[in-house]
Amino acid sequence: MNDFMAIRGLTEESLILATWVTKGILLKGGKSLEEWLDKLLRFTTASKEISRIAADCWWLLLGDTPDLSTEAGFNIKLLHPQRLFALTLPKLKVVIEDKTKSSREMSTIKENMLLILGHLLSLIPSEVQSRELPPLLPLLLESLASSDSSLVNSSLSTLMQLFNEGSPEVEQLLGKNVEKLVSEFLRLVYTKINLRTRCKALKCLRRVTRIPQIAPVLVRNRTDVLARLMGLLDDHKRVIRQHGALTMNIWSMVGQES
Repeated sequence: MNDFMAIRGLTEESLILATWVTKGILLKGGKSLEEWLDKLLRFTTASKEISRIAADCWWLLLGDTPDLSTEAGFNIKLLHPQRLFALTLPKLKVVIEDKTKSSREMSTIKENMLLILGHLLSLIPSEVQSRELPPLLPLLLESLASSDSSLVNSSLSTLMQLFNEGSPEVEQLLGKNVEKLVSEFLRLVYTKINLRTRCKALKCLRRVTRIPQIAPVLVRNRTDVLARLMGLLDDHKRVIRQHGALTMNIWSMVGQES
């Protein structure tokens, strides 16, 4: 297995094989998991064509697959999502902080790493998200500025999960970054991305108002948020006009006694 990459090269066929082998090792609790994770990460820093496919393949590691399931007689180790996350997160940080690549190469690589992060966060249990959020929030905020709509959508979904999880620790940390989050959500609703992502950004704008300990910050930003939302009432998409009106209504009540 050590010469897997040398023999097969960085091809789509070898990527598919490596992904399934890694998933099998992960579910069985194999000792060579870290070695195979490194192999998968090598694909994500290869040519642009194969690297984006490689980043998207990471959803397969934790996603439901009939061939590798308990129903098919496969013995699955408990806590394998936590193990995958614990092993992968430091590796993503190392790749993102690499200074040896050109700025153009790093732009693609960073988006791939953030895409992997989005896949992992959308599939791991909420208690793991809560515990691992502090070092991840800067990456999540950065991913909101990505040009990849699927990455932005995944990041918004993850933030919604964190909002809904509602632990005091998570809400406290999100509260410290609320102004930046609100600014990013507002930017996204006017960005030329898919309709689902724009609606999700508006949902996040509404959900953030339900974090009780940040009420003073929300009140301070209420007037600006309402002014920036006003343009959505003339949006050419009916669903955006509806979401915009609802979001304005909720923000207009920020700071008022319920």
